[in-house]
Amino acid sequence: MWAMQSWRVQQGCWLVCKTFPSSKENPTLEKVFRHTRLGAEPVSCIARFEQKANEFKIGNACSDNSSRYSNIVVNLNHGEKSHALLRLRDEEYLEQSFREESQAFSISKTVACSVSSRSIKLEELLLFLESIGVDEMKIMAKYPSIVDRSLQEVKSIANYLERTGLKRKELGRVINMSPQILERNVEGHLKPTVKFLIEEVGLSKDRLPKAINRCPRLLVCGLDEQLRHTMRFLSSLGFKGMEWVVSSNPALLTFSIQKKLVPKLQFLQSLGITHEEAVGMVIRLPAIFNYSLEGNLRVKHEYLINVMRRDLDELCCFPQFFAFSLDHRIRPRHEFLSKHNVRLSLPTMLKLGNKEFSAMFTKGAPKYMMTHDGFFLE
Repeated sequence: MWAMQSWRVQQGCWLVCKTFPSSKENPTLEKVFRHTRLGAEPVSCIARFEQKANEFKIGNACSDNSSRYSNIVVNLNHGEKSHALLRLRDEEYLEQSFREESQAFSISKTVACSVSSRSIKLEELLLFLESIGVDEMKIMAKYPSIVDRSLQEVKSIANYLERTGLKRKELGRVINMSPQILERNVEGHLKPTVKFLIEEVGLSKDRLPKAINRCPRLLVCGLDEQLRHTMRFLSSLGFKGMEWVVSSNPALLTFSIQKKLVPKLQFLQSLGITHEEAVGMVIRLPAIFNYSLEGNLRVKHEYLINVMRRDLDELCCFPQFFAFSLDHRIRPRHEFLSKHNVRLSLPTMLKLGNKEFSAMFTKGAPKYMMTHDGFFLE
């Protein structure tokens, strides 16, 4: 019975402390709570509790909180069961509460251990990614599912990438460019992709790591629905020597046929050239597929026709025109030549380095005239 009263006093003090968190009475109530836990005689505790309640009631006669405070004391003295937190009179209920608290403690302890273990594993994963040069915070913010990968799985991916020929210092760059690599399976995805690049595309073991380094997306894209499908499309256009094509421009295999490749061919044909001529241009300069339609191809074509007054045949013969910078190569040289009333073929105008180009027009340099093929003779 004494234990029951002590328990009720503790529960009452706890409830009052929660009810009046800003009250100056809380320190006293907490002392009562600690006093009962240390085994003090419960009747004196109730008396002290009741005294503080009366003091609070006198000072707060018009407050709703004062009546709540008094009700708690009444419940403590008379064992009323109106409040859920004070229904502890029956020993069965008390035993049930102890069992529930023990069970809750056991569960919380298990969860705490689980969380602690998970935190340690995550920390180990982050430290490993950092050790190989990966910006772990950035990629996990963008691809949170990587957190679910075990350290062993990530290490196996890194080890396999090294076996393909990549240097350890290159792993961070490759993964930072394509973090989805960490979501892939070595046996189910990475190995079949590498086998395709070596056996079907024809990449040598020396060129394989260079291609991956330049375009890590090769290891992310689907094998059948993307890489192999695009290679067959390029072959149908007339591309020969896929090893050279992919080595020089590995991103080609990652482009969507309908969204990236076909629109470029359609644009070239819209300029007034045939399908065969358009295909010939992209075979001579596969990078046309890499360039922006609006930000590169269309703008340079309009400058070529409207400002430089060149015809379409020159563009068909020299599609590399699209590879030069409009602001840093094409426009400055065209304006310079126009100022000196000189007209050069597109290859001669653009392919010469700055030093060689300037040497032709410096004071004292021999005079040149342009031949039909665009080269200069004295």
